[in-house]
Amino acid sequence: LSTPGAEKAAMEAAFKNLQPEEKLVLGVAPSSLQSSYKLVFKDVNQLYADLAKANYNFTKLSKAEIASFEALAKSMSGASNKITAYNKNVCGVKG
Repeated sequence: LSTPGAEKAAMEAAFKNLQPEEKLVLGVAPSSLQSSYKLVFKDVNQLYADLAKANYNFTKLSKAEIASFEALAKSMSGASNKITAYNKNVCGVKG
């Protein structure tokens, strides 16, 4: 993304496209993974919302917002690991 503004445009597009993807994933995810996916989507939506408020400029984030991103990463870790394990053990997804 060497074009000026490309990073911001990519993040804006990702946030905009997340909502329909979220509904699709939650519509097909097995019940055993619903809470994990909901947690991941909640945290990712929070991340993008905070970035949007800062006009997708990480340098405009406060120390508190950066600390909250670190907390989001920790909370998503368990849910992400559960989803990855399911994909590997049940679906046979490798890598």
